[in-house]
Amino acid sequence: MDVCPQDPHYTHAWQATLSTILADFQDELELAKNTSMLYHQPVEKKLTTEALFMLFVILVFVILTLIRSAISVYESFKLIEKEAYSSANERKEKPRNRETNAEEENKLFKTSSYTVQTNLRRFLDCFCIKSNARRILNTVSAEEQFCSLHGIKSILAIFIVVCHGSALYGCAVRTSESFLSLLNLKALQTIRNSTFSIDVFLVLSGFLNGYLFSQLYEKRKGKIPWLSFYFHRFARIIPIYYIVLGFYSTLFPYLGSGPVWPTYKTNPVCKENWIWNVFFLNNLISHKKLCLATTWHLACEMQLYIISPIFLILLMRKPKVGYILIFLGISGSCFINFLFTKQY
Repeated sequence: MDVCPQDPHYTHAWQATLSTILADFQDELELAKNTSMLYHQPVEKKLTTEALFMLFVILVFVILTLIRSAISVYESFKLIEKEAYSSANERKEKPRNRETNAEEENKLFKTSSYTVQTNLRRFLDCFCIKSNARRILNTVSAEEQFCSLHGIKSILAIFIVVCHGSALYGCAVRTSESFLSLLNLKALQTIRNSTFSIDVFLVLSGFLNGYLFSQLYEKRKGKIPWLSFYFHRFARIIPIYYIVLGFYSTLFPYLGSGPVWPTYKTNPVCKENWIWNVFFLNNLISHKKLCLATTWHLACEMQLYIISPIFLILLMRKPKVGYILIFLGISGSCFINFLFTKQY
């Protein structure tokens, strides 16, 4: 883990935010053309307390994943052995014995959800590679679901991650020639012209959220389980989001070196403004203070998800009031965009 020592005027944390990367990258790369700056002697970069803590968190997740996956493999082998044994002794085995064995297995693995063993098993199931891969790759369509739209949304999500992640690749270049060759890649041209992918993603998310909410509203006859409505969304997003945020803030600077690679150990902008990301409010501050600026759209989506029931309930109970509120919301959004466009 090392970095290249650089001149005093070159050590400001311009790589800490996406806006400063886009604004200063060309000038900093021109400075890096200097021969004395291209040949750097790597120096040791010691891990900070924040980086060590982040490594510990990641290690905990890895250990839990290995434990649950190993248990799953062991259970699979035991199940195969049991089926082979049952097949060989099927004639000798009495039905009562089979029922007894099934009851014992249920007591061991499928007991009431109130037992500690079952709760622990359910917790560890979150880290099982086999079961999670089976769910992700499951092709069985649920009833009354727009599977095609969910598929398009998934593709857009991957595209958005690749698009935003590619913005950080420039910091790894060592010469201006290598950067120009990177820009000329045909695959990168597609990624660079992904301006409207987030817009389409938000539209699809809003449509699917409205459809599923209306189904839940009719099924429950207006009695929405608010706790689960919000908990499921936050439980799906927060763990991986916080890990990525912590990794970027504390460990990302250790992953490379070069004349324009970050010289800081912990991202100074994230160290100062991380709390805005934690509460999904990072899209409300200046772009110069954004930690992991590529997550701004995630904050927008979470905020829209939180306030969406206001519009949806009004549409179902008082359609006229709901349409008026939606019209005012769209008009206000257009007006704000007009003001920002005029100002900037």
